[in-house]
Amino acid sequence: MTAAAATGPRRIALPYVPALDGVRGIAVAAVLLFHGGNLVGGYLGVDLFFVLSGFLITSLLLVEGGREGRIDLAHFWARRARRLFPALAGMLAGVALYSAVLAPRADLAQIRAEAWATMLYVPNWYAVFAERDYWAQFRAPSPLQHTWSLGIEEQFYLVWPLVFAGLLAWLAKRARWAVLFGSLLLAAASSAWMWISYDPRDPSRVYYGTDTRAAAILLGGALAATQPLWGAVRSRWARAGIELAGIAALAGLSAAWWSLAGDAPVLYRGGFALCSAAGAALIGAAVCEPRGPLARMLAWAPLRGLGKISYGVYLWHWPVYLVLDPVRTGRSGWALTGARAGATLLVALASYAIVERPILRGALRGRQWAVIAPAVTAALVAAIAAATGGARSASPSGPPRIAGAPNAANGGGASLRVLILGDSVGVSLSPGLARAGPDHGLAFTLGVKVGCEPGDAKPDCPPPWPAQVARERPDIVLVTETGGWTLYPLRIDARVAAIGSPGWDEAWIQERQAIADGLFAAGAKQIVYTTLACFEPAWWQHEPRLSPANLARANADLAILAARNSGRVSLIDLAGYVCPDNRYRRDLGAVAVVRVDGIHYSADGADLVGRWLAQEIARAARAGR
Repeated sequence: MTAAAATGPRRIALPYVPALDGVRGIAVAAVLLFHGGNLVGGYLGVDLFFVLSGFLITSLLLVEGGREGRIDLAHFWARRARRLFPALAGMLAGVALYSAVLAPRADLAQIRAEAWATMLYVPNWYAVFAERDYWAQFRAPSPLQHTWSLGIEEQFYLVWPLVFAGLLAWLAKRARWAVLFGSLLLAAASSAWMWISYDPRDPSRVYYGTDTRAAAILLGGALAATQPLWGAVRSRWARAGIELAGIAALAGLSAAWWSLAGDAPVLYRGGFALCSAAGAALIGAAVCEPRGPLARMLAWAPLRGLGKISYGVYLWHWPVYLVLDPVRTGRSGWALTGARAGATLLVALASYAIVERPILRGALRGRQWAVIAPAVTAALVAAIAAATGGARSASPSGPPRIAGAPNAANGGGASLRVLILGDSVGVSLSPGLARAGPDHGLAFTLGVKVGCEPGDAKPDCPPPWPAQVARERPDIVLVTETGGWTLYPLRIDARVAAIGSPGWDEAWIQERQAIADGLFAAGAKQIVYTTLACFEPAWWQHEPRLSPANLARANADLAILAARNSGRVSLIDLAGYVCPDNRYRRDLGAVAVVRVDGIHYSADGADLVGRWLAQEIARAARAGR
């Protein structure tokens, strides 16, 4: 285990187990691959970090409690601050620079709020309670969106020592039993609460919540309590069993990391808990049998080295990934992941050598630390406030943004009025449709605003779709979307059905039918759907629910919807036009970049697709008369 070095009257440390640095290494490598779109379940590396943190912190508390009979809370928290704050401060300074130079102006307010939440150790709860919506996934991502997991760990570091100190004062040596059984009971309660609270259409509450993600840390704490209670494992057969359990756990985690998408219902109904239990088994094998084949594999020098700098790697990887995007690097796939990972390692090594290691070895003692830490905090607050308060034009590579309520895109004296509904892909197409409309006797009104979900009650958002139809009285309602906010698991009676499972297709069609019925009841004469266009591979490799197979399934379901409503609902094959041969293309005809981010249309792309789509809408209108 890594020693928890710190200044103070007592130095509480644990024996170093090289394999645990290897565990850190594989966990952070999984996260790097996941965010590069190369490992579907790599986000589960975070849960392995949680288990390891719970194990190490509880082990430290048990050692100190057994040696001293009490916990020096002030020095415990000082040790954690010295370990965590310097590298975090460096990353926040980098984010301030990113905000000042590269971030789109529309994203600055979100970055500022997430920076304050990160400095207050509550970024996960900001993610829960802030008004997040579908649209956020298609804006420039925040460079701090990965800090939610740090918030959960930091809240644990704050609360768990208080609980432990209370148990120690109350139960003395029996506190170890209380930690074991209390951790297991609370972990079970956390997993059950995740199961009960899970909403398949929006799992963010249970994904980010400390209460629903605490099981992993608590299982690590329970594992730590077994050591002082039962001591070292001496039986050869018991050690062999632990080794085999660790190998099986690693195999199970590898399978989950390879195949388990983040929206899979099984995750929230025991899957996270099982993965955390497998992580505890892996860590237990590495500690109990340090000379076994599993521990020797985990102690492989490159893996161990990655583990030593894993904190800095995790902190820096996401900002680096945002800066080194496909547009700036001209790369994609594994070449892009390699460039991003290489740059991340260089920055993390610099952070470790210049900042983290010297402070862990005792730099900035006593009064120096007491003066410099508040000064650095104040400087960070000022830097972030300044960087996120400036004015900058929106990034040309981001999706188009249209302010205000629904507006007429073009009057043009056209005879047919078309109301554009759907999501942000309609916003990006609307300028091209508006320009092409008069040539085909169409006038377009935009009923979508970036930052507002359908039916959002915020005062600056468009009204619900039926209300817009009743107000605008369009001849045609055009519904064009990506599928990003609709291709989710659905509740069917008492069960949750994932995409492709029995019953999902019919339930999804019925949802679309209910929307169409509401629009017709409000006065719609004809509804035109566009098929869901393919995504750039990096998108669906990161979000498997958006895979070509799932989009093809949804488009087949839209065809069924149109057939059931023949004469009133038409389907235009947008996917076939922008994804010839069902493959993503950046260019089309004379347009070099049709979709700037793999989803939204560039100005030239909107003109090209708008001309084709306006013609198809006019043809559908004639066929529906």
